[in-house]
Amino acid sequence: MVCHFYRDATLRCKIVDKHFEILAKKYWKTRFVKIDAEKCEFLVQRFMICVLPTMTCCLNGSVTAQVIGFDDMGGGDNFPTDALAIRLAAAQVLDYQPGHHDDELAAAQKEAGKGKGYIGHRRVKGDSDSDCDSDEW
Repeated sequence: MVCHFYRDATLRCKIVDKHFEILAKKYWKTRFVKIDAEKCEFLVQRFMICVLPTMTCCLNGSVTAQVIGFDDMGGGDNFPTDALAIRLAAAQVLDYQPGHHDDELAAAQKEAGKGKGYIGHRRVKGDSDSDCDSDEW
């Protein structure tokens, strides 16, 4: 499962939604869900969500990784869906097949946005950094 913590007012969350829509159609063995971070304070605190968008990857009941922002996909807003698929495959929540969705790649790139990119940090399993506030979104 991949859980997207989002907020309606955050442009980059809409970019993730568009990529998830494409990936969910191709990788039906992986469950793609989203949670409104403003309405689920308990989970936001539990998973130490500080930056949106954050995608939490879960396998067999355990968090395997968190993808925070777009750094892992090149840092820009117009990353290809393949870049997200590769990152989710590294977290073992998606069985990536190169070229699996080439027919939709151009459309995803076009719709993903034209922002300058996001510079954030990457959280790894066991990270004890708990000095973040959910107000920093």
